Amino acid sequence: MKQLLLFQDDPEVILKTEIEYLKEKIDTLRKGQHARISMLQKDLKDVKSELEFLKSHICKNDLFL
Repeated sequence: MKQLLLFQDDPEVILKTEIEYLKEKIDTLRKGQHARISMLQKDLKDVKSELEFLKSHICKNDLFL
């Protein structure tokens, strides 16, 4: 059974509450995306340095196919 409200909230108050909720949600999503992008950039940097290391060792040791 659902209890009915005696007085409805003002639509403006409802919208302000929803806007605040969405602002908080967007902020959390933005922070999460920033963390993921930073992690991917670090991984990319690691892969690039590993590739350069492998290239240099292939050239130094004359291991061409």
